[in-house]
Amino acid sequence: MSISSLIQHAGTAGFMLGVSFIFSIGPQNLRLLQAGFTRRHEMTVATVGFVSEVVIVVAGQMVFETAMTTAPALAGILQALGIGFLAWCGVKSLAQRSQGGLAAMGELSGDTRLRAVMSMLAVTWLNPLLYLEALFLLGVLASTYDSAERSWFFVGYLAAAAIKFYGLSFAGRAVSPWLSRPGWRAGFDSAAGTLLIGTALLMSWQLLPGGVG
Repeated sequence: MSISSLIQHAGTAGFMLGVSFIFSIGPQNLRLLQAGFTRRHEMTVATVGFVSEVVIVVAGQMVFETAMTTAPALAGILQALGIGFLAWCGVKSLAQRSQGGLAAMGELSGDTRLRAVMSMLAVTWLNPLLYLEALFLLGVLASTYDSAERSWFFVGYLAAAAIKFYGLSFAGRAVSPWLSRPGWRAGFDSAAGTLLIGTALLMSWQLLPGGVG
């Protein structure tokens, strides 16, 4: 398969998955927005989060590949479960479309660089959902591609992660007035749900006979 095809399919799937997490307003994304809103250590907060994400994703992939080598028969089952979980998350985001706005953006912002670093480490390394994404979801979805395509999948995902960490951190001041409105929060949930379902469909097509692979 040509390099352009690898980028188009595996890279697009990874990028779509990463972008969908941009629109998921959880503790980590809220912390990035807070850094931008308060203009306190935006670059530090973004870099700590992004480097942590890279470490967790790489370690998670190593663990997953080891598990698949030990029990290769589980690959198909886990792939189906992963795609189903991705679609469920998308449907859930579309269904819940939050009624309320974001919490006060100035809270928990941290006055010093050390506090900013510690708060970002806490919402990253103590977040169980992140481990679910890194150890299960990413590993399962990446396993639908061969080794060459898998690299492009992770390139796409980490490119979107970089946009998330640095984009949200520096855009916090600009977007926070809109994010505090219920309608914009609902819009973020809708965007996340649509992207998650789209990624699940793309991954399902990858597994179909005659699909890209």
